[in-house]
Amino acid sequence: MKKQNSRDTLKEASRNMGKSFVDQKQRFCGLEKGPVSSKNVLHVVGLCYVPKNEKEIVKDFCLEGASSSEGIIFINTK
Repeated sequence: MKKQNSRDTLKEASRNMGKSFVDQKQRFCGLEKGPVSSKNVLHVVGLCYVPKNEKEIVKDFCLEGASSSEGIIFINTK
């Protein structure tokens, strides 16, 4: 986060990422050849560059921001 000059904490950035998923799911619906429903949108979150001790924090706060785990998959969680 510091390298990217972000003012957000890890928790804030993760929560905001989850919130953005909700907006994105709605935005893609109705586009030509797009999904019919937000239930047809999948978000894959790669945690390969997140330090081990922060992976659960990112995951938990991202899900908190999204208010649901539906359509969200985390990879490189170990």
